[in-house]
Amino acid sequence: MTDLTEDTLAPDVVIRRSPAAEVDIRPGADGSPPVVGVTQGAVWARAEPSSPGVDLGHGSLNVVVRAGTVLLDAQAGSGLVIVLRGTVEISGGGELTRAAHAGEALAFDGSGTVGDADPVDAAELAHDPFVSLNLVLDALGGVPIQLEAEEPAGATRPSVPASSGFSAPSADAERKRGRSRFGGKARR
Repeated sequence: MTDLTEDTLAPDVVIRRSPAAEVDIRPGADGSPPVVGVTQGAVWARAEPSSPGVDLGHGSLNVVVRAGTVLLDAQAGSGLVIVLRGTVEISGGGELTRAAHAGEALAFDGSGTVGDADPVDAAELAHDPFVSLNLVLDALGGVPIQLEAEEPAGATRPSVPASSGFSAPSADAERKRGRSRFGGKARR
């Protein structure tokens, strides 16, 4: 699968869908998120914190993404929601059902009932061409990807014991040699 349709619904709000996906896109009113009704198929939705977000719906299920990335795969009223980044709000039958977080997959049925969250299997997702292509497109488009968890305030990194025989040169020593710590010439 290399054919995706991409729509920018608002600043920092993007959806991509598979060729087989059927959607109805409506703009949000008065700063509310745009609404994407998914009849069937896979839809990738991404909203950044500065955006109004996006509301994905299928049957009586709604998934509101305000700052994150989600995959909704729907068929005949039921389907699967996979949260890849951030936190989303999931509603069934007009009632807020739960929040779902990055790394969770949730099945839903035609009544909008959402099952328990299961952890996402990264290896399984990596084999899915739709997911892989969307991850690459997001990365090429500059979507922030958190590679390391931020350390709590006051946390320190463990030091390398002197007995290991390794000592990293200080930044000052590198400047004196005329090279930066990253291999290039130091700026003076």
